[in-house]
Amino acid sequence: MKKYNLLFLTILLCASLPAQEASFASRLRQFSPLADIHVRNLGLEDKNGSGTIDRGAGEGYETFIEKYGNADTGFYANGVIIGANNGRLEENEILNHYYINIRFKDAFTEETIIIDNAVKAYVYANNISLVWLDDAQGTVMNAINRVLGEGWNEREVSEDEAVKMFDRAMRGMRIAGRTGQPSNNGGYYFLPEMVNRRAGYCFEVAQFGFWFFSELRINSLTANAALSKTLFHA
Repeated sequence: MKKYNLLFLTILLCASLPAQEASFASRLRQFSPLADIHVRNLGLEDKNGSGTIDRGAGEGYETFIEKYGNADTGFYANGVIIGANNGRLEENEILNHYYINIRFKDAFTEETIIIDNAVKAYVYANNISLVWLDDAQGTVMNAINRVLGEGWNEREVSEDEAVKMFDRAMRGMRIAGRTGQPSNNGGYYFLPEMVNRRAGYCFEVAQFGFWFFSELRINSLTANAALSKTLFHA
């Protein structure tokens, strides 16, 4: 009897393998959880589970482009542009377009508030590494408040003034540059760690800049410059 039970269990396990592989493959094609927040709140729906928003599939491709502009422009991967004008909105295209052309624009204030709040809530709930975001205790904000004063992020300023404020915050918090390989120094700091330890690599400072300018409702991007053939600076 035990042999028959074992044989039956083996048959069940083998029969379930193709279904498990198919389920795993379908999950790989889905939007990531953070990207899904953007997709849903920008009026898009991946009805066929392809991991993209397809033209002519009733998933919102046409309406999105009409309202927010053409995001089907491709994205860089390994030094080349992939997916440009292919009738699909890939995850990278949607996120790039949001952070460059939608976020903080006056016409899209509602989308910005909903998406940014949802992203923060998801990050905090799932304890995701806060390389580009303050922690729930407001460690970074509290540190800057001590330098710039409370309410620094509640007024509208020009980009030039924002840069001056950023420089004042960096000097006031006495953030020193880190040297050497990150992998030999425990990796990168989270934003609150950088503030508490008063030291950061260029990448960490760039992520701090993204957070800082976001608080002033100014979009920013990280750019890399080659200092030598083997050394890049963010």
